[in-house]
Amino acid sequence: MNNNENNNNNGNNNDLNVISLGGVENTDVSNLPINEMPAVSQNPEPTLNGEENNTDTNNSNNGNNNPTNDINQIPTMEAAPVAPMAEMPTPPDPVLNDGGEIPQVPTIPDINQVPNGQSYDVPEVMNNMNVTPFLNEIGTVPPIPNVPTTSTGLINDDVIPDSSPNNSKEVIVPKKKNKSGNGKGMNKILFVIIIVLALAAVGVGVYILLGVARERELSKKPSVTLKEVLIELGSNPSSDINDYAEFKNYDSSTCTLDATGIKDTTSLGVEYEFTVTCPDQNLKGKARIVDTVAPKITTKEATVMMNGSILPDEFVSSCEDASKCSYEFKDEKVVNESLKTLGEYDIVIVAKDAAGNKTEATAKMIVSEVVASLYLNCEKNVEDEGYIELLKLGLSSNNEFIKVGIKEITFTLSEEDYTALKSEHGNKDTITYNDITGVPTFDDTDYSLKITQTLTYEDLTTEGNGEPPLTYAELKAFYENQDYACSIGF
Repeated sequence: MNNNENNNNNGNNNDLNVISLGGVENTDVSNLPINEMPAVSQNPEPTLNGEENNTDTNNSNNGNNNPTNDINQIPTMEAAPVAPMAEMPTPPDPVLNDGGEIPQVPTIPDINQVPNGQSYDVPEVMNNMNVTPFLNEIGTVPPIPNVPTTSTGLINDDVIPDSSPNNSKEVIVPKKKNKSGNGKGMNKILFVIIIVLALAAVGVGVYILLGVARERELSKKPSVTLKEVLIELGSNPSSDINDYAEFKNYDSSTCTLDATGIKDTTSLGVEYEFTVTCPDQNLKGKARIVDTVAPKITTKEATVMMNGSILPDEFVSSCEDASKCSYEFKDEKVVNESLKTLGEYDIVIVAKDAAGNKTEATAKMIVSEVVASLYLNCEKNVEDEGYIELLKLGLSSNNEFIKVGIKEITFTLSEEDYTALKSEHGNKDTITYNDITGVPTFDDTDYSLKITQTLTYEDLTTEGNGEPPLTYAELKAFYENQDYACSIGF
């Protein structure tokens, strides 16, 4: 019984496969017997030992000799109602041009056209659109699976599968530059630079420390080094051994100096030998005579005829220096221009010694129509005011008064007052002292201050309570009557 049941089932399965797969080609389906399906009980009774079930199965199988008797009846399909088709709208009348014809549509330029001289490298995978579609086992195109996307919306950020039915290849999308990768590269370079700078700093620090340590070590070592000895022109050479040598961690008292070879210091540029002798060494050096001190110059007033000439020496009363002084105008052009016009001018005189040291001083130049050949010097001691007054009245070659006068007032001060006054006014062109204003001259030998004034004929008339006479004899008598002592001089 079981064998028959298996055979019937196998036959039914084969027939079912043939029908469901569409393998029946020449069979008339209308001639196939149609069996009704047995009714199924709504409440079937349970089987206790399975025998009843086997019996029903056997009976069913015995009644079905034809293997197609168990095929279900194919139901008749009713056609679905079809909605009526809507009417097509009537197309509008065409727009005609002036000739009654339909105008031609203008050609649209190809926006994808490659400009001349350029080319685009399109990957073959994107450009090849004639590819045989990929089919599955039953001959259909498989659906596209749901592939997770990345943050950029692309698959793997570089490939997008082409879902078109005619192309089974993938479309390659250029990868975006990894900004984080560039940042990492920059971080590596910065890290290397920092390391190099740190190593360089360490090296410099070690070098400095070694140099400092070496200097400290050398500074502790006893040493004697000769100095460059310069002796001022005209001065006495020093006898201090420390002026000739430098002693480091060395007791200079154990050494001796021999400078007896330095005999004459009045010759500029001459060199002399000296010797420094210590317990462990004997050093010989040279001392050179130099002149580094600028000369000290005292100027005086000078009178010159208009359109005449004058030398710088005529404005100098004294020059103090170890060597010989020479003089020159600071601006000779200014002096020559001043000689063309009557008046008084301040002229700058430059004094220079043999070593080239220079000093500048200002002197007064009087440009006059007549130049004094001699002076009538009239002097008076003004004890109440503490000064001596000297009037120098200019005389021509025929002993006539030229109406030009120079007054010199000299104060003799204490050393303390003189020093204070000179430190305050020594570099000034004019000074006012005891209500007297003029050009100052300081004399360190007797601590005196001389103030010089230039007087016109009007000034002399005011101070002398009358016009001074023009002849020598009358002029002398005029001032002697005012307690002056007068004499001829320069």
